[in-house]
Amino acid sequence: MLRLLRHGRVRLALCTTLALFALPAAAAQADLVQGAPTNVRAGFFDDHSIGGDNHMGWGNGDSDSEPLAITFGTTLTNTFSGPFQVCGYGSGGWRRAYEIPGISCPSAPTGDPVGWFRYVIANHDNPDRDLFNRWHLMDLQRFALVPLAGPNGPAAPRWTAWDTFWGTCLSAGTPTMDCPMAEGATTVASRIDPGVTKTTQEANPAPDAQRIAIPAEARMAFPDGYYQVVAIANPYGRFSGPPTVACTTIHLTGMAAYAPQATQVGGTPATCYVPTNPPAPLAGPGGRDPMADAMDSDCDLLPTTLHCWAEVPTSGAYPIARTNVTADNALTPTSTVPVAQAGGVQNLPAPAPGASNPPATASGQSHAPRPRSARLTTRAARGYARRALRKQFGRKLSRLKVSCRLRSTSASTCKVSFRKSRASYRGNVWLRLRTTSSRVRWQYRMEIKKTQRGHKTRTIKRSYRTGGSL
Repeated sequence: MLRLLRHGRVRLALCTTLALFALPAAAAQADLVQGAPTNVRAGFFDDHSIGGDNHMGWGNGDSDSEPLAITFGTTLTNTFSGPFQVCGYGSGGWRRAYEIPGISCPSAPTGDPVGWFRYVIANHDNPDRDLFNRWHLMDLQRFALVPLAGPNGPAAPRWTAWDTFWGTCLSAGTPTMDCPMAEGATTVASRIDPGVTKTTQEANPAPDAQRIAIPAEARMAFPDGYYQVVAIANPYGRFSGPPTVACTTIHLTGMAAYAPQATQVGGTPATCYVPTNPPAPLAGPGGRDPMADAMDSDCDLLPTTLHCWAEVPTSGAYPIARTNVTADNALTPTSTVPVAQAGGVQNLPAPAPGASNPPATASGQSHAPRPRSARLTTRAARGYARRALRKQFGRKLSRLKVSCRLRSTSASTCKVSFRKSRASYRGNVWLRLRTTSSRVRWQYRMEIKKTQRGHKTRTIKRSYRTGGSL
């Protein structure tokens, strides 16, 4: 399906088929050419914009476990004879994005919207934290960590990890990442001039740079081995020109041990293995929000730690560390199509409807553990809470009531009440999922008040202990 752009160029619309057709590199007449990822590093994703800078240490108390992350730098080159310009209009933290020709944004939008800008909050890593609170253009680029069978081999049947939906930081005109900062601006402008190569993800990532993040509970699905970091420009065909692809091969170790290390190997690979099941694009307000629960902390950062605190708080009146990175929005089963390095593709497939079981090996066993099995549901939480109570108080519990609220896909708080032996009990059970010794286990702690006629009310507390394995 073709449609004409306002300024006369033709772009290919997103196709609904799951097939992906590679074009020869010479035939890819793209406006935006994706650069290969550089300076790839492995580490952790301090999801500070979700928990607030003054949050409790990751994994302490009810805090989530810190996700792992792959960071890198990339570029986009505008090969068209005119500027590539996108303007944002509206109010609030989301702004509708319009691709408009020229070198300045008009006072009002013209044509149809092509996507969204999102205001991204970064709370630390710089004494002037507001320097990194700025607008990102969403879904102009997507990035994936794709497993390989060897340094030059096709994708192995495991899991692909996608970026964290933080968008692309584009300034207006300059070749740097200095994207618009004013949250209340009436118009947001991003532009790449003709013939210009612009940095879109810094090689030594700034606090708001993009990451491919992996939930801690799913790290066993990424064993030591070779992977490609695949970068896709215009992945959903929303902007002018077809998508273009570039990639870098790395050797990744230590994910299972929670000590990740990435080493870039070889030169520029001739072939990129492009995932055929990308996640859906962002739908704007009311849909998936990469800044959900974001906090803009008011504390003064210490120059020694670039945080609000001198030592990481592990208890007390601090916000829990909460991540937006879950298996549901970060992982898809690996299925790829080879595309020439820096080559164009006619279309990318329809977004994945959701992850499913990983492909089986010849022996019939899954090549990797299921990351989705580490997802806590309300129903499962109620079951675990009942089991935890029976472990502590025995099986003869009458009038048992359990109501659970999910704090994340791996943590829940349950209010409980019951009676036993002429005493009434009421309190909370906290649940979480943790990976230990290569197994995902559910853990619980509790604080229950016991009331019995003629006796003082007694509080029963139990710190976290393992209830069982998933």
